[in-house]
Amino acid sequence: MFNTKIQRVTFNSLSNFGDILGPSVIPTRPNGLLFSTQTPGTSLTKENLSPEDLQKSIDHLAEEFAETLALLDDARTSLGTVYITEDMKDAEAKVNKTLEEFQNLLNRLNKTQRTEVNRSLGLKMHELKAQLEMLKEMCLE
Repeated sequence: MFNTKIQRVTFNSLSNFGDILGPSVIPTRPNGLLFSTQTPGTSLTKENLSPEDLQKSIDHLAEEFAETLALLDDARTSLGTVYITEDMKDAEAKVNKTLEEFQNLLNRLNKTQRTEVNRSLGLKMHELKAQLEMLKEMCLE
């Protein structure tokens, strides 16, 4: 017997159908394919990073996490001094940069890799948010 898979054709938006009055009347996907070649449960926009690249990204974010914690600690130490404003700006900028890098990494990964990264770094990223909020509250007191 034949070993074939039939995959459903989906379109991202009506704009993918092209101009009805134009020369192209066959709908195609943005990648130029008529039929989806993606495996169920995956996305065409997600990548499979090699294990080495994924580990490098995780290690980089772990270093960013440590640097960010140090800046938050510096800001906490400078509470009540003239340096608090500058230290808070530095800490908040670093927290936002680290969280953005984390989110960008997650957006690039497939479901399995995203789960792995969330397990190893997700709680650390939540900790950064919580410590920044706690520090902001301490500044208001």
